[in-house]
Amino acid sequence: MHPLVRDVLERSPQLSTKPVEIVLSDKNTGFPIVQHRSKGRSAFKRALRQPSVQVNPVANSQTTQPLSPFTTPQRTVFNDKSSYDDISASADAILANMTQEERAKGQEEIFEHFGDGILDTMEKLKLVRERRKNNSQPSVQVMNPQEAVLPSTETKQPRRKIRFLDPTESDIHVYEPSPSSPRRPLGLLLPPPDDPQEGENITSLKSYQTSSKKHMTSLGDLASSADDSDSPESIRRRFFPSEPRPEDHPSLVWMLSQPTSTDQALLDNLTSNEIRYSLSGVPLSPSEICELPTHMGLHHHASTSSALSSDAPAGYTLEDLLHLSRSSVPAQRVNILGVLGKTFRNTYTAMFSFEETPMRDVYLRVNLNEMRRNIFDSAVEAVVERGWIGQRAVDVLWEIIVGCTCAEMRLTDIESFPRVDLTTSSIPNSNTTLEAKSRSLLLNESSTFLATLPVQRLLLPLKSHLIANSLFNSPTYNAILDIIYILCHFANHAKILVEPNISSGIISTILEGHLSSNLEFDNDNPPNEKPIRILQALALSSRDVAQHLLGPADILLRYVTTMQDKLRLNSIHASMLRETLSFYASLMRYGLYANIVSTAHTHFILLLSNLRKYLLDDVVGATPLLSTYLEILELLIVCATNPHQITPQHDVVWSQIEAFGWIDQVFDLVDTLTRIPMTDGSSKEIELLWTRLFHVLAAWTEGAHVNCVRSGEEEKKKTIMKLRPHVLGGTLNISLRRALEQLSLQKANMDIFKLNSHIHLINAYLRLSLSSMLPDHRLPFDSFSQDLCEISRVVLRNPATFDIFQVIISTNVHQSLSEDLHLNIRSLSALLFLILRIRFLALDSPGAKILWFADALLILHTFLPGDQYFAKWIIQRICETFSWDLMLRILPETIHHPQRGLDILLPFWSGTFIPQVITIDDDEDNTRKPCYPNIWAISEDLSRITSLNLPSLSTLRRQWQAQDSTLIFPLRSTWTLWPLDHLLQSGNSFIFKTLSTNWDATEIEVVRTTLIFTQVVQQLNKQYPSNLTSLSVMAGSETIFTCMKVFMLEDDQGQLETGEVYRDPFVEECLSKLLSPFTLRNANKQTTDFTSGSLELASRSYLGKRIPFYQFYTNFLALYDSISFSHPLFAKLLLPPLSSSYPRDYRKLFFGDYAHVVPTIRTEPADILSSGIEEYLWPIEQDRQILGFFMNVLFKYSVHGFLRWFIIHHLSANIWSDMHPTLEDFNPNYSARLLRAIFSQDKMDTVKNMVLYHQTRANLITPPQCYQPDPKIIEIRKNLLENYDISLKEAFSNLIIQI
Repeated sequence: MHPLVRDVLERSPQLSTKPVEIVLSDKNTGFPIVQHRSKGRSAFKRALRQPSVQVNPVANSQTTQPLSPFTTPQRTVFNDKSSYDDISASADAILANMTQEERAKGQEEIFEHFGDGILDTMEKLKLVRERRKNNSQPSVQVMNPQEAVLPSTETKQPRRKIRFLDPTESDIHVYEPSPSSPRRPLGLLLPPPDDPQEGENITSLKSYQTSSKKHMTSLGDLASSADDSDSPESIRRRFFPSEPRPEDHPSLVWMLSQPTSTDQALLDNLTSNEIRYSLSGVPLSPSEICELPTHMGLHHHASTSSALSSDAPAGYTLEDLLHLSRSSVPAQRVNILGVLGKTFRNTYTAMFSFEETPMRDVYLRVNLNEMRRNIFDSAVEAVVERGWIGQRAVDVLWEIIVGCTCAEMRLTDIESFPRVDLTTSSIPNSNTTLEAKSRSLLLNESSTFLATLPVQRLLLPLKSHLIANSLFNSPTYNAILDIIYILCHFANHAKILVEPNISSGIISTILEGHLSSNLEFDNDNPPNEKPIRILQALALSSRDVAQHLLGPADILLRYVTTMQDKLRLNSIHASMLRETLSFYASLMRYGLYANIVSTAHTHFILLLSNLRKYLLDDVVGATPLLSTYLEILELLIVCATNPHQITPQHDVVWSQIEAFGWIDQVFDLVDTLTRIPMTDGSSKEIELLWTRLFHVLAAWTEGAHVNCVRSGEEEKKKTIMKLRPHVLGGTLNISLRRALEQLSLQKANMDIFKLNSHIHLINAYLRLSLSSMLPDHRLPFDSFSQDLCEISRVVLRNPATFDIFQVIISTNVHQSLSEDLHLNIRSLSALLFLILRIRFLALDSPGAKILWFADALLILHTFLPGDQYFAKWIIQRICETFSWDLMLRILPETIHHPQRGLDILLPFWSGTFIPQVITIDDDEDNTRKPCYPNIWAISEDLSRITSLNLPSLSTLRRQWQAQDSTLIFPLRSTWTLWPLDHLLQSGNSFIFKTLSTNWDATEIEVVRTTLIFTQVVQQLNKQYPSNLTSLSVMAGSETIFTCMKVFMLEDDQGQLETGEVYRDPFVEECLSKLLSPFTLRNANKQTTDFTSGSLELASRSYLGKRIPFYQFYTNFLALYDSISFSHPLFAKLLLPPLSSSYPRDYRKLFFGDYAHVVPTIRTEPADILSSGIEEYLWPIEQDRQILGFFMNVLFKYSVHGFLRWFIIHHLSANIWSDMHPTLEDFNPNYSARLLRAIFSQDKMDTVKNMVLYHQTRANLITPPQCYQPDPKIIEIRKNLLENYDISLKEAFSNLIIQI
């Protein structure tokens, strides 16, 4: 490439003389004489007064001047054409006399000195001379081709003038980034193998041929390499022509072109630490990493290595970004924090979208939880900084806490965040698909990460940013509010946020910075609803947190009292007022802040009047605020129904509700709503308003039943009279009919989200109908209620109804479900319960009662946390109506029956459903058990509620699969046996602490009644199967552990002569019938899954996490050893943990420490509790310690039944290789030792059984056939003994002869 500079024009230097100033000096010292400046002029002024001297320039000449060290030699300039012609002719003569080799050498010297572009330069100079010649202009004659010097003139021009050539594409070159030399270790050069086939798979290095000959580069080679001027070979040719070629020198092999792999091949080998990101947070492909130019800012000097390139490639690894996020340069730190936020957002978006993208495989290699924690640590360190660094750190925290959480739950915005507690996380199932399992794992990691966040480290810096941005609705301010809002959904973080030492910093900052001062809103200062949503989320988290928010509730009351005149629908005032009322509703669900009735009742009455007027103008716009207001009104009525349940007590009383006349206004609102025509655009809103009105009136009639005379007959009649015309016609009738029609159309698949609003309307109507029922027990709206019941029965028998509940806790379903799915399903549970209540009014025959019992037991398994009062009502009705005559119809073969009714068991079930408000002694934290609210408010529920946020769906699944003892709902199949659990823990049971003084049942009566009722429940569930049978019928492991608990009971009241409960004939009969379906004899008749969990899993609901089942089994075995006296049923329960599916510790305990109890167990193989004998026989036991225990028990004691078969099978499989499943694990030496030990024993019958025993897994042979001699087996084992000692052969032959 030739230079851009063409020629330089110079003038001769202008010489100027300057008089030298003579400075006098002192004769004595030699130094200049000092003179004060006040006595003379300064040097500057003296220089100004000196005249300047003009010096004429020296003309150029051809004569050579003597050179000094400070002068530049003059260039020779030719001004006449003759001199140029003479030189040209002389050069042509010299060129003609040169040989071809001399010309090539001269070309090489020219190119080496001037570069490759000298040809283009001389061509352009030739064109310039010809153009000047044609224009009759004097040509420039130069001696040096690179420098053209013009004659100087006397005109005033710059001393030096540079003229540039016109640039072309070949003149401008952009250098692409090229990787540096790879640092590859050089291996030893070995000679090739002599055998060609031996070296086929060996990659040999090319041999290096030494040569002292210099490689000459021709002009053609230079021209051919112009397109690859920046390659390593081109650089070598241009600047290092004397060096050998790369293929001739091992040190230069790296310069050769390497075969490139495809991007996909490199991606397959890429690890998460090697992923490199651009400044926009997007992973770079391998080709981009190697080819991106350096001017994009993606090349740096980090020491991180990459598998894609040995140089510093383009992009930043996560390690690089984390390192740079702690930079001391503020601008760099701000930019890198932004890159971290983008990188994390792109990663979690790709992971949770499950859409096929080109780089999705790269994202899936990232450990999202690890990335999240590392970026969080960097953001926390930066959030304490002020200015842009802190604000950018807040943005990163928003991505980590808010953005990722919303993406996991597939939420479009934060406002649709589910009202669930996310403190605990999910555990994925082993049977889910890969996509579902990966998402479940991510949800698990995310929930665990958020639940363990160090919130204390965030609060102080977030407070400072809130103060700095509270006056402006800035993005940073909104981001902080979003972060706090998400943290409020974790109960442990919500408690920290309202602690006294912290709430003064966070809650007061939110209130003082926004709520307390922004009552006058305008376009420049719009309101922000997020602070009120934060308070509401805090109130939902727990009762303790809600009690800290009563102070802020008084501040928000200003919105209610000051916005009456400003209220306009679809305005910012209505939105803020609606959020405020929602916050009050959350407090009232705990029975808190009910004094608002006396504080601002006039404003609430005025608000209802205004809303009723607005309803006629815009039903869609008025519905959100009006529905929230009706919820407040319902809660106030519920609080006044039983003032003892609110905090503080008697904060509102029933007389206040009557005095304020709210119900009359509600009836006026009913009349107003019936005058509004129903359209497609307003049908949902009208349906919602009718639902709210029904709940308000139902709460009113329920409260009147308690607080008014004659159980509120007058109030009920008034309600029926007002509603009857509207139920039979009008918009209310249309809404009810359409809801029933939609419900009846759901046959195969039920869309609960689509039906939810219709089900809520039906539930509200049925609740009002039941609460308004007069003493004659007739429904107030006969014709419509009958139609409703008919359709509801169809829903109850629809399999799709129970498929929804199966999805919640089943382990074989897709995991990617909404975290609040169960919140929508609760409405269906309430509908089934209300249908059951209506059917209870018409139980007129034993057959109807039995069918009602079966349906009631089935509906119990559809209840979720918060439905405890529904379950309590069903249990109470069952205990009231159940009789032993009905039991004999269900269990006709029963010989005995208990003397007491089910009423003695009611305290155990009701007390477990609804925890008492007392502390539990056996809890370490000494706190009340969790209690969640009913789907609609109940007065008895107010003082017991601990949290309004139900556990998330992930939490329910985790607790269900882990057999968590704290999970009451959904009910397990063993709920009928809860009285036995309380008997075993009577010293610590809270039920016994709260029992009535009238309860006088004995222990044996409780056991008898519990066992017979359990049989009845199991029989009904089998006679009336449904999709919930797997949840309602006890599995084999649960039944076995239940019977084990019965054997642990003792009769301390002296009613039995023996002192043990299990020796009672009635109890023994019940236990035998419960275990009979799970014996090997009835294996083909089993209708339930026996293998659904082991005893270790089934015992967790009773033992908890602290006590392992092995400890329980040890105590159980010791109890058998001490008091059983070979009880056959007791002995049968000892055998299940001996199967191969349990750890070896159980077999070591049984055959080692308690070997003396083996002779007392005579259980036959057909009576074993198992669905298949294979789990006891395979895999073969190979632990030598256990095999030693087998030998000791077999030849020391008299072993019978199944245990004899069990021991002989495992010993014989270790002796005879024909029984061993894999010959690779067979040990002939150990086999010979066992056989020698057997032949030395005196029990010949046992020895014969060991020698002749044969078994195959394909065709199982049971005793005694498996001990019979088989000629084929005997011949095979003779051949096996050929490699053994001769003594063993002789002993075997003698034994065969005796047979």
